[in-house]
Amino acid sequence: ELNEINFELVKLYLNDSKLKNFSFILNDKTRTTNSESDYSKLEPWIQWVSVHTGMNAKEHDISRLGETKNFLHEQIFEKIENKNLNVGILFAMNAINKTKNSKYFIPDPWTETKPSNSFWCKNIYKAVKQIVNDNSSKKIEMKSFLIILLACIRFIRLSKYQFFLKLIFNSFKKKWYKVLVLDFLISEIHINFIKNRKTNFSTVFYNAGAHIQHHYLQNIKKINSKLKNPSWYISSKEDPFKDMLNMYDEILKSYITLINNGYNIIFATGLSQEPYDKIKFYYRLKDHNSFLKKLNIKFNYIQTLMTRDFFIFFDNNVDRDYAEKNLKGIITMDKEEIFDEIEVKDKCLFVTLTYPNEIEKDCEIIYNEQRINFYNEVNFVAIKNGMHSSKGYISYHGDIEKFQPKNNSHVKEIFNSINNFFN
Repeated sequence: ELNEINFELVKLYLNDSKLKNFSFILNDKTRTTNSESDYSKLEPWIQWVSVHTGMNAKEHDISRLGETKNFLHEQIFEKIENKNLNVGILFAMNAINKTKNSKYFIPDPWTETKPSNSFWCKNIYKAVKQIVNDNSSKKIEMKSFLIILLACIRFIRLSKYQFFLKLIFNSFKKKWYKVLVLDFLISEIHINFIKNRKTNFSTVFYNAGAHIQHHYLQNIKKINSKLKNPSWYISSKEDPFKDMLNMYDEILKSYITLINNGYNIIFATGLSQEPYDKIKFYYRLKDHNSFLKKLNIKFNYIQTLMTRDFFIFFDNNVDRDYAEKNLKGIITMDKEEIFDEIEVKDKCLFVTLTYPNEIEKDCEIIYNEQRINFYNEVNFVAIKNGMHSSKGYISYHGDIEKFQPKNNSHVKEIFNSINNFFN
């Protein structure tokens, strides 16, 4: 699952880059997919649920990351398991673990579901969850660091160490390399699990491409975008998209070797991204619990999600309604709401920090005539560069090709092609 990568943009680099493995999967058999026409539904946590269930957004009715914890529908993982076959899942977005005896299951960092009961699955899940959710504050706990270090020693093949060390070295100067390091480690874990845990079906989710497109798509030199990232954000000489392609091309090498050894593999993007049409800043609360306590909001607990989003859970709907009213009432000095998107659920609120402008050191928010320094409450995440597109891409290899969907089919058809293959 190569989340959101725009294969059309990848093709711009094929002629002058050594991306021979991308060239292998981007051939005349590569097809497009589509998803929802409503832009608010173009979210990866919606499209990947469609891939995993064979249902469109209206049918599975999942609209938020982490909402699948009470999901009743059958996913492709259980469907295959019910055929007395073995499955393994690594970080599949918004997937819930309802498997009976999966060889491995490591959830995505934002979904509250149980990992497989093994040392590596449990501890890698905890470490990645902590690192990803605290990414904006650059906080890595010592326990998480040690687990990742041990995982590197345990899973990275000797033949890949030189490449991996280059990624780490670059990450000290170029912050976007951190997500490349993580995805490369995930790929090495996945290859190890495939070879040693003997699954009939396996899936793995890679998110570095989506992350880099969202943050740095305007730095692609091969597109004539009118918008440019400011120099304090990233140098115009840098091209993180190209750096990402070089890393993924190394990952693809391992999967192409598997194809040559008789494996059936699908590469899918779910959806894709295209350049954003305006400047928009993304921020994340530094400490969600502390911030809500300053507002005298009573809550049970908070579940943080990707970037700006979070759930607030309450003991009752009275506390929920009080929180909704007060969160909606918070404005900046320029009269703009900071939480313009709040969705009300039973004993729960889904909240997005929507303030789109740059937050300066003297920026304040007003709450019940009280002024709070807004700058001190948030971490800068990124300037939005990429916006979602309903177009996705698929590339089928092996006998599975016979079951690939027609061109421009809905992404849910990937589920049907996998299920038909195993039938």
